[in-house]
Amino acid sequence: MRTILWLLYLILFLLLTIPVLIYLRLLQAKGEERRVQKIVDTLVLFWAKSLCRLAGAKVSVSGLENLPEGGCLIVSNHQSYFDIPVLLSVLERPFGFVAKSSVHYIPVIGSWMRHIHCVSINRDDPRGAMATLLDSCVKELGAGHAVCIFPEGTRSGGGEIKPFKKGAFVTAETAGVPIVPAVIEGSYNLWENSPMGIRPARVMVTFLPAVYPLQMEQRQRVNLPITLRKTMISQRMRMRVKIYEETVQSKRPGAGSSPSSSYGNFQKRPEDSPCPKS
Repeated sequence: MRTILWLLYLILFLLLTIPVLIYLRLLQAKGEERRVQKIVDTLVLFWAKSLCRLAGAKVSVSGLENLPEGGCLIVSNHQSYFDIPVLLSVLERPFGFVAKSSVHYIPVIGSWMRHIHCVSINRDDPRGAMATLLDSCVKELGAGHAVCIFPEGTRSGGGEIKPFKKGAFVTAETAGVPIVPAVIEGSYNLWENSPMGIRPARVMVTFLPAVYPLQMEQRQRVNLPITLRKTMISQRMRMRVKIYEETVQSKRPGAGSSPSSSYGNFQKRPEDSPCPKS
């Protein structure tokens, strides 16, 4: 039932924003970009928070002070379809993200993606995708916009963070902007780890200190995808342990609801324990 209600809400919300998109187009024709941006910021934040709330996501965030002003590339691990609304819900300013080109052609969704400065790439054409990152993405970053990219290239579903592709790091170096690592833990419990559809889960988001590729030596820049992945894996383990401890506490008498109802099926798989086997 929760899944059906969530999907109905998503569709209804998008349909109701069609007149807003028309209004935004009129404002842009008048050159009122600030007013457009204010409306976009407000609606996108409301959309993301309402989707998370309706799904039963209990989201907490730390490290927001690590986000610099102006353009920056947010490099995040990718556990779930919920990662984008989760990230959008914890930031005051919407950010664009790198997505496959087919998503940009979805009615209404594609229009909103353009308003938050998303970048479209063709995954079937690796060379073309890289060229797009070094063109469109660099342009958005240079204009002072934040852009998020998932360097794993696909969802891990709660498993180990996959090796990072180098495109994101080359893009940040070319644009001359800092990289802000974002670590997400628990979002896969909202859907991917639930055979019954969407269910409540505990989700944590941590923004780590920004790194500046142009201030690094050549060897450091070359090894950055590997070193940054290791740092994010360590941070994710700490977050996993914390969520695990919360679920244990919630099992104690008088602690309230059980972990299965409050945080999703957290220990359904062996790798979900705080100390999974390597």
